[in-house]
Amino acid sequence: MDSAGIAANLGLDQWICDGSGIGGLIKVRVADFRVTEEGAIPALDPKGRFTVARVTLDNWETNRFVNRLAKHLKMSRKRIWFS
Repeated sequence: MDSAGIAANLGLDQWICDGSGIGGLIKVRVADFRVTEEGAIPALDPKGRFTVARVTLDNWETNRFVNRLAKHLKMSRKRIWFS
């Protein structure tokens, strides 16, 4: 099945504008979709009760990674926060 057939099966066969579009494909490969989260580093707890980690994921969905991390650390998923 070609890309037009796949789009039609998914209900993506209608457009808001009358133009024919650019004829290109968006986000064909995993590498085409990049997200860089920008956030302030939280204030460190003087008692050392928290760990801050910067994680770079490649071809991972964030929640799937956090669930696997929690399982590996044998801790509740609810104890892991991320931005």
